[in-house]
Amino acid sequence: MVTASIGKAISAATVRRRLHMNGLYARVPQVCVPLSVQARGKRLKWCREHGNWIVSDWGNVMFTDD
Repeated sequence: MVTASIGKAISAATVRRRLHMNGLYARVPQVCVPLSVQARGKRLKWCREHGNWIVSDWGNVMFTDD
């Protein structure tokens, strides 16, 4: 498509280099460690306890990334 629009052939390396120069990179999904049976059970229990909360209930919760 690029060749048709600009009338010149460019290599994949050139495209990749130009994207990198502008801060655009390919992202690879990060693999996470699978949860243990105990951790899955705790998460399931927590979800069941909080599954019927309404929006006002969640307004009293503070979420952090710590």
